[in-house]
Amino acid sequence: MSSVQKKSEVQVPFMEPEEKVEDVKTRPIAATIILAIGVTAIVIGMAASISIGVRDIHLGTVFEAVFAFNPNNDLHQIITSLRLPRAIAGAMVGAGFAVAGGNHARDDTESIS
Repeated sequence: MSSVQKKSEVQVPFMEPEEKVEDVKTRPIAATIILAIGVTAIVIGMAASISIGVRDIHLGTVFEAVFAFNPNNDLHQIITSLRLPRAIAGAMVGAGFAVAGGNHARDDTESIS
């Protein structure tokens, strides 16, 4: 057998050895819907994280602080120096946990077989 395999013989993780790449079915519409729901949930969660605190700040003020920053406005200072970095860091940590959990789940399924 040559070192270069035919395209139909390529193995894909999580597949049985007898399955071929051609047998894998994709669901691009379902993936797009799930991705859109996930992104929407992240945006809503970050907006809530930024606007809710000891002093509630309206979402319009948050939008102004991000896109039309006024250094003389105390709320803009609070948003850009405290709440926005905390929300971004939380989203990044959550993404890291998701990737780590995905890798852990893949390792578990590979060790079962």
